[in-house]
Amino acid sequence: MLLEVKDIQLVRNGPHNRFNLHKGEILGFAGLVGSGRTELALGMMGALPTVSKDVWLRGEKVSLDDPAQALACGIGLLPESRKSEGLITAFSIRENISLNNLPKYQNASGLIDKAKECASVDALMRQLSIKAPSGESLVVNLSGGNQQKVVIARWINHHCDVLVFDEPTRGIDVGAKAQIYALMRSLTEQGYAIIMISSELPEVIGMCDRVAVSTRAPSSRYWKRPPSILKRSCAMQQGAQVNTSINTAGTGRLRLNLARLLRSPAFYPFVGLVVVTLVMILASDTFLTASNLSNIARQVSINAIIAVGMTCVILTGGIDLSVGPVMALSGTLTAGLMVAGLPPGLAIGAGLLVGVAFGIGNGLFVAYLHMPPIIVTLATMGIARGFGLMYTDGYPISGLPEWFAFFGRASVFGLQVPILIMLITYLAAYVLLQHTRIGRYIYAIGGNEEAVRLSGVRAARFKLLVYGISGFTAAIAGLVLTSRLMSGQPNAGVSFELDAIAAVVLGGASIAGGRGVIIGTLLGAMLLGVLNNGLNMLGVSPYVQSVIKGGIILLAIFISRQRHR
Repeated sequence: MLLEVKDIQLVRNGPHNRFNLHKGEILGFAGLVGSGRTELALGMMGALPTVSKDVWLRGEKVSLDDPAQALACGIGLLPESRKSEGLITAFSIRENISLNNLPKYQNASGLIDKAKECASVDALMRQLSIKAPSGESLVVNLSGGNQQKVVIARWINHHCDVLVFDEPTRGIDVGAKAQIYALMRSLTEQGYAIIMISSELPEVIGMCDRVAVSTRAPSSRYWKRPPSILKRSCAMQQGAQVNTSINTAGTGRLRLNLARLLRSPAFYPFVGLVVVTLVMILASDTFLTASNLSNIARQVSINAIIAVGMTCVILTGGIDLSVGPVMALSGTLTAGLMVAGLPPGLAIGAGLLVGVAFGIGNGLFVAYLHMPPIIVTLATMGIARGFGLMYTDGYPISGLPEWFAFFGRASVFGLQVPILIMLITYLAAYVLLQHTRIGRYIYAIGGNEEAVRLSGVRAARFKLLVYGISGFTAAIAGLVLTSRLMSGQPNAGVSFELDAIAAVVLGGASIAGGRGVIIGTLLGAMLLGVLNNGLNMLGVSPYVQSVIKGGIILLAIFISRQRHR
């Protein structure tokens, strides 16, 4: 016996149920809608809370409190709704299949080995007959049957030997149904065990070796399928042959690469930056001077650093309104401790630590207490501002040592230190978001957090992390600003959170999460800086500037929505 649920109770005073599953068997859960079929399976694997549960796997008692523990035990789920619970529709086939298997693709440095990942995914596509040009094709463009196979491939890739199929043929055509039936029988022949939940009685009778009828009363009775039905079912499955070839023609790849370029969130911000820069060059003779370009870069650096953390937060579908006051608090604390005689390293470390602490505090409320991020960060925005004013009594802190100006005014090899810090921050963010499993999870959470959770990834941990990153980058920006001003300003950072959000949005990121690239954020910050500088040089009223910038941000959001429809 592979799996034995000796007792499970979903709700207090509800029925106690039990069932078992053997290797190479399909066990059906039948019953009317609302009879608790899906809830029973989800409760067993920890996706839903239960009152009591006694689960044994391979002869040993196991604790299944969440899908991550089920994944570790080799239990996978094909959910009832593949789009809302199973797939990250903004992801490619490769990214969906690898979602909960990323650790095995990491190299010694912790980066994802994409070649190894692609080879594994291509083999699974051939094995399951997933019809698509390549593993880089977006899963949203696949047929319903192929989308189901992508989710199944995710669990096979993790070597899960217990699979829960909840309505596996819902929303797919007759031909695709036959393919899914054939695949299920093929999996059981390989030793997999399947729990099949279906509201179609002929499907349950034709496919399942045993059927447990789900009712509101306790039940442990099984119906066994007659051999004659088994023969007809196998005959139907044998006739469902699928072409396993994958088109990887060069022309198709060229078209795919061109489409990916046009679809890239950084493409339109780059075009916008070029257009605005050309307009400013034509409108002002002094715009293109070295001193003015250096001034733009220096002005952009602080907002761009804050926008790194904001990008991570927005990619998960969140928002952080507290970055401006946190930046001011970190800067004033660093200045105050340094003036008080604390060693410079400890003073700077304390300032950075305060930023991280505020970020983690935001993350705890958002990720674990499930509070709306806009409300949480609006509250901490006021708290951080209040702490800064309390610490300084509302007065700037001056008298900093001369060497501290290095972070905001000095140059290294002809490059200003604030710009150097900005570039290092973006390089680190690029590696994190594009080449590590943490980055993949950040995008996935913004694309479909429920699918991430049901895939066995603890999404809350990574939501906590992104808010910590946001607090950290705000603290770095506070350090640079304090160094530039050579004083701790408790009222600094007013509206900086809005500029950071604007940079992320102008950079092509979706405010709903799941879409965006860090290079786009840098381009967005540069676009905002060029626009501010050019309008000032042209003598445009600050009131008119606000209208122009607001209109451009609205246009960027409109273009983003149109592209992703």
